[in-house]
Amino acid sequence: MKSLQTEKTFADLDIQQIKAKYLPTVAGFFQTQAAFQSDGFNIFKFNSWIPSTFVGLQASIPIFDGFQKRAQIAQRVILKDQVLLQENLMQQVIAMQVAQAHTQYLSAYEAYRSQEKNIELAQKIYNVTLTKYKEGVGSSLEVTDAESKLFESQALYVKNRYDLVASKNALYKAIGR
Repeated sequence: MKSLQTEKTFADLDIQQIKAKYLPTVAGFFQTQAAFQSDGFNIFKFNSWIPSTFVGLQASIPIFDGFQKRAQIAQRVILKDQVLLQENLMQQVIAMQVAQAHTQYLSAYEAYRSQEKNIELAQKIYNVTLTKYKEGVGSSLEVTDAESKLFESQALYVKNRYDLVASKNALYKAIGR
């Protein structure tokens, strides 16, 4: 975004620079010199040196340039419009990334909360199955199956917790924290 803003600033300055070429210009100059003229070669004689001084002022008013400046300004305006479109597109992409990261975070949070409930349910089922086995009503296969489901729920809980932290970091990155 900063590079696009810099490009936009340069485009504005470029347009202003070309528009400034329509303004009249004024230049002044001053020149002084001394020339040696003598029959002999005695350069130390003061009256053998002839001074001369030039003072001038030059004004330039642009009248017609064959529409060159107008075409250059039109080109620079098109470049500036392209930069503005790129900036707008970048803002939309960033907004979409933030929305997507937020949606992923909410989804990961819901999965995490759901898995917490699944662990509670699996723990209750395991406790009931273990109680049935101790009472002699259930089999060891049921206890093993309930224990397996409990471990599976715990593993999914850890995975969902990791996904939640990862999606939270992705959201922070998208919003620029």
